[in-house]
Amino acid sequence: MLKILIAEDNEMLGDLFEDYLNEVGFNVVGVARTVGDAVDLAISHQPDVAVVDYRMGSDLGTEIIRQLPRTSRPAILYLSGEPLARVLTKADGEGFIQKPVSLDALAKALSVAWELRSNSFITSQPVPAGFFTLSMEPALNQRSA
Repeated sequence: MLKILIAEDNEMLGDLFEDYLNEVGFNVVGVARTVGDAVDLAISHQPDVAVVDYRMGSDLGTEIIRQLPRTSRPAILYLSGEPLARVLTKADGEGFIQKPVSLDALAKALSVAWELRSNSFITSQPVPAGFFTLSMEPALNQRSA
């Protein structure tokens, strides 16, 4: 069971994601509303994957990865209503999925982000629509479910 950290400043979305992901078999270790809280939760709970809102109030979610030790950071999946394919790089994390996102697509994207982080490659499983990888060949971004 993958341990998931949710970094989402929208309380309703964060709670919705938490309830759904726990229901479908993930272990949500916490929901952070700020970058600082996300960093603290990541250090204390060592999640496998963090789903991170790109804009958290006046901060950018990319600050989370910059504040974590590189050797123990989780896979990072960004969420945003903005098209970030050309903004984020593989140094920022494993991928992003554009809002609005279905809960099913979010769950699939978390699994893909984990595979990218843990194996450095992706299996033949289709990636969810709206998912863009930051760490693999562009061809992966063409395959979707």
